Amino acid sequence: MRKRLLDRLRGRRKTGVFTPEMLEIWPELMPQAGGQGELLAAAVTATWEVGLADIGRVLREAHPERAAAFVERASDALVPLLTPIQALPKSLEQAVEQGGRQGERSGKVLDAVAPTVAVVKAVPADLDKAWAELVAYLELEPVPEVRASLEGQGSALVAIASDAAKDFHTACGALPQEERVELAFMGALDVWRRDLARGLEIELYRSRTLILDAVAAKR
Repeated sequence: MRKRLLDRLRGRRKTGVFTPEMLEIWPELMPQAGGQGELLAAAVTATWEVGLADIGRVLREAHPERAAAFVERASDALVPLLTPIQALPKSLEQAVEQGGRQGERSGKVLDAVAPTVAVVKAVPADLDKAWAELVAYLELEPVPEVRASLEGQGSALVAIASDAAKDFHTACGALPQEERVELAFMGALDVWRRDLARGLEIELYRSRTLILDAVAAKR
């Protein structure tokens, strides 16, 4: 029995076959994939709220007549950015489910992970549009001059998301050589989420700093 198991694992590593064993395990990956989207949304929300708290504190000291309106508007402005991110849990779960069906039909590991790769590849364009909507919604009085700088961050977000998506695609391309495809697949998705979250956190913190610097310059 041990020999049969080892032979099956070796065959899976060489051929990239989507085996009956994988098909049985695959549904368990759905909530794990969705959880990555939830963690990403939580990271974005927390970073924006921390930055907004900093801005609100400084505005209440420097421009108290503007502080409340600015903070309220900026809080609402996060909605366009969060919308595509909050859609990811369901999209990733559905992609894994679809991938299981594709893998079962074709018998290939790469077909099983292709829908998830497609979801990840769509993120850069979604973030580009969402960031433009966020900045457009912001009421930037008393520092309207920072709008152009904030708009320029959209290209940085796209680059971050594109790099993370490329790395994920590359990792998925190596899955047929993995002994435990399901573990390597979820590991690659975890790395993608961490890289994207880190990049988003950096850019959101940068937007907070741009606004604070502009406020300080007007004191």
